[in-house]
Amino acid sequence: MLKIPTCLCIVLAFAGVEATAGVIVNGDFSSPVALQGYSSGGSVTQPSPGDFAQFDDVGVLTQTFTIPGGGSSLSFDFAFSTTTPIGSIFGDTFAAELTTSPDADVLDLFFVDVSGVTKDPLDGMEGLFPNVVPIDVDFDPSISIAGFPSKPGGTDFSGRISLLLPSEVLAESATITFRLFDSGPAFETVAAIDNFSVVSSNTPIPEPASLAVWIVMAAGGLARRRKRVRASLE
Repeated sequence: MLKIPTCLCIVLAFAGVEATAGVIVNGDFSSPVALQGYSSGGSVTQPSPGDFAQFDDVGVLTQTFTIPGGGSSLSFDFAFSTTTPIGSIFGDTFAAELTTSPDADVLDLFFVDVSGVTKDPLDGMEGLFPNVVPIDVDFDPSISIAGFPSKPGGTDFSGRISLLLPSEVLAESATITFRLFDSGPAFETVAAIDNFSVVSSNTPIPEPASLAVWIVMAAGGLARRRKRVRASLE
């Protein structure tokens, strides 16, 4: 009878449990504790049933975390709706940036207003601003946030912002800031954030089924080695 070492049995028991490498707390806003893991100010709420963070008028949402030391990626979904007239110069704006410590690096991720989405607003101007790090931001406009309350008659934008974090910020403490700027009472604007994540791309985690197969193979190899040792001693 094949005897599997206790340590392998323990690992095998966890083989069916999905492993995650994320470092963000409550990134999908599924916690029953509203905005758990974040600091907020102004109008930010987590509407029932708690699927996303919602900004009404002025609001700010932050979370501080440690970026993994290996290659890492950051992403989040957003939605934005404003009654600011198209072509307006002074409209409401929703934006996100990442700052790090102790190096005080700045990653200007994106902003969105009535004219549309601008990813990496300081692209090409990094030399004019201290500590601004060059980044390559991707924007996928096909992503939406279910249940987001658009403003009637407003202009809407939504999507997913993502990027590979540059080497300058790896293993640093970082704070992400999401902020809704209200230019005045003339317009109404609402924004939302969901599925915020920072994950390491250098440490792939085996799928449960693959992990279980690997364990069984390792156990079989161990049993064969023991059999050869016994045969050599007889």
